[in-house]
Amino acid sequence: MKIRRIVLGCLLAGLAVNAQAATMDFFGLKDGERPSQFYAGGAGDLGSVGGPQNDFGVTFNNATVRCNIQFDCEGREQDILVFNNNPTLAANDNGLNYFVNVEGGFFGEVAFTFASPQAGMAEFWSGASGTGTRLGSIALGTDGCPDLDHCSFRNTSGMVDRGLVAHSISFVGLSPDVFAIDNLSLNLADSPISGAPEPATWALAVTGFGLAGVGLRRRRRASLA
Repeated sequence: MKIRRIVLGCLLAGLAVNAQAATMDFFGLKDGERPSQFYAGGAGDLGSVGGPQNDFGVTFNNATVRCNIQFDCEGREQDILVFNNNPTLAANDNGLNYFVNVEGGFFGEVAFTFASPQAGMAEFWSGASGTGTRLGSIALGTDGCPDLDHCSFRNTSGMVDRGLVAHSISFVGLSPDVFAIDNLSLNLADSPISGAPEPATWALAVTGFGLAGVGLRRRRRASLA
């Protein structure tokens, strides 16, 4: 059991060496613009270019940036991302699904601010667009506000299951135009910015597998004694 913990620690440390913390605040996007490839090395659907500093490999489906009316829109003090309806939107028993896809994956803590007059869930999935295995979730409550424009933004966070990498976030049980997020923070497992794994990453991984081999040899010797 001790060997397993050491191996897991080495592998996670190797992952952390190549990881990148990314926060998406939607600044630089126009009011009414869909992010599209803004955070994936491209541009929003109205032409706003994210640039290499925003190339996180992250895309959002059925979502539009909006200037929050609770703040100074002309001063661009706060942009929020509102998930809205689309005829091609997937649905399940709990209502409509909205997705954040992360090409290189993410792990550890997920944090963001949100506002919604409805309660729902944020779920972390091993595959794209809410597919594969669920690896964690956050319950999203409501403060009883009548509509999105009168909701307060609240901080929330949750964890991807330890040692695992998720590739999408699914927001479940929410109706169109009643859910918004801001300041989405992720620990990217392998973003385009981070590039190829560092030598230290491989060294830690090899160390972990080496320790696993030592543990197996010791067990075999003990069983033969």
